[in-house]
Amino acid sequence: MSDNRISGQIPYSLGNLSLLNSLDISSNDISGTLPSSFAGLSSLGRLFACGNRFNESIPCSALPPALSSLSLSMDNHQIVSEVLFNNQNMLSYLELSNCVLNISTTWVPPFQLAQLSLTSCNIDGQIPTWIATQFSLTDLVLADNNLVGEIPSWLWKISPSLRSVNLTGNYLQGHIFADSSTWTQGLLLDVSRNELSAHISSIWWRLPNVSVLLLNNNLLFGDISSSIEALSQIQLLNLANNKLKGIIPPSLGNCSWLEVLDLGNNSLHGSVPDEFGKLIALYSLVITQNLLTGQFPHSITKCHGLQFLDIGHNLFEGNIPKSIGNLSQLRVLVIKQNSFRGSIPSEISRSICRYWTSHPIIYQGSFRQAFWACKP
Repeated sequence: MSDNRISGQIPYSLGNLSLLNSLDISSNDISGTLPSSFAGLSSLGRLFACGNRFNESIPCSALPPALSSLSLSMDNHQIVSEVLFNNQNMLSYLELSNCVLNISTTWVPPFQLAQLSLTSCNIDGQIPTWIATQFSLTDLVLADNNLVGEIPSWLWKISPSLRSVNLTGNYLQGHIFADSSTWTQGLLLDVSRNELSAHISSIWWRLPNVSVLLLNNNLLFGDISSSIEALSQIQLLNLANNKLKGIIPPSLGNCSWLEVLDLGNNSLHGSVPDEFGKLIALYSLVITQNLLTGQFPHSITKCHGLQFLDIGHNLFEGNIPKSIGNLSQLRVLVIKQNSFRGSIPSEISRSICRYWTSHPIIYQGSFRQAFWACKP
């Protein structure tokens, strides 16, 4: 029954469906709470109730005893304590959001989770130590809480099956002592929107297996350095809104899997390396608001799959080359606030109009929003 406009409270009689094994009422407008009759749903293994407006506390006896998957979001920041989960020894998937998670530091969960997501749960202090008991975790999300302090070293060693860690939107500080050498290939690591401070070049060698790395909106500093080629599996890299200086290292062109790169709003100088022409998988490049100089980066025109290009707010000069017409997939081009001169080559319109003529869409907002709205 998900993704409707169902309102009101859950009928008590729904607890009479003794053979029910899966219930999805997510993304509705349901209020109240889970009825205590749910305790009688002895066959219920999966309960998905996120995206509603539960405005009453969940009774400790309301959760069925055989749950393996639970997804739940609250309204008005209702308190959720460990008592709610004391009988949930079969739980392997837990997703909570928009609540006040109040769990003691000495709690030892009765379950072993594979996936844990605690988003906007008003978690204060350091990353909860009870998570260290979850030795089978593959995916961990602790986004948009009030976490402070350093990321504990045990987090990176918690499970050899770990494939994604999302800590965005907190107040975490210090260094990133991650070591992905023992992790599953294709790891996703999002520590954006924190207060992490470290020399950026000290990070690369720790993350050889990371495919998605989001470090934007932190306090990282220093030059990127040639050791960035250690990110041999990287597909998406976001370093925007930090305090990075120095040049863009040519070795970045050796990251052959790279599809999305954002270096915006730093203090990078010099030119765009010729080695960027080797990034044949690249479809989004943002280097806006830096101190980059030289001619229009000709190497970029060799990235024939490029769809979004933002080089605005730099110190580029000279003419816009006709070779920009080689970017046959280009959807959005931002070159404002530079020192380009001369005429606008007709190849720009042929390149961009070629796409928008064959893929018309109606959009509102910025060009960047338009790109992300229609990207593959």
